[in-house]
Amino acid sequence: METARGQLDESLRKLHQLSEVRIAAEAEAADLEARVQELETRALSSRELWNTAKDALFEAERRRDRASSAFDLLREQISLDSTPASTRWPTSSRVGCRGARVAGDRVARLADQIEKIGPVNVLAIEEHQSSSSASRSSAPSATIWCRPSSRCAAPSARST
Repeated sequence: METARGQLDESLRKLHQLSEVRIAAEAEAADLEARVQELETRALSSRELWNTAKDALFEAERRRDRASSAFDLLREQISLDSTPASTRWPTSSRVGCRGARVAGDRVARLADQIEKIGPVNVLAIEEHQSSSSASRSSAPSATIWCRPSSRCAAPSARST
């Protein structure tokens, strides 16, 4: 009986030690789980900051490109405005009287046609690509096609 009591006491002592180890392991696991949650939250916040910064950079580059294009157009216009008229168009001494008149008329017609088109959107391709990719992800819609001199009508077979 004495050996049984000794074995029982030994078993209870080991059980108590294992319980303490288990409690410590559970506390450490809870601690690690809290750290993982904190790291996941920080990673999500960092990802959002990264995306915001990337979007801001893209917008800044787009504005820089737009400003650069506008500056180039302005520089070209200033150059044309400051160039004497005698050096812009062929004169009768260079081409011949009839050739100069024909070339001048053609240039005037082309200039009028370009003027009727209106201002040029230098980012139209990028805007079209972004809007067409957005419209592909949503429900399909019909595109309205029109010319500057005609009335706009919804197409029957065309789509984006």
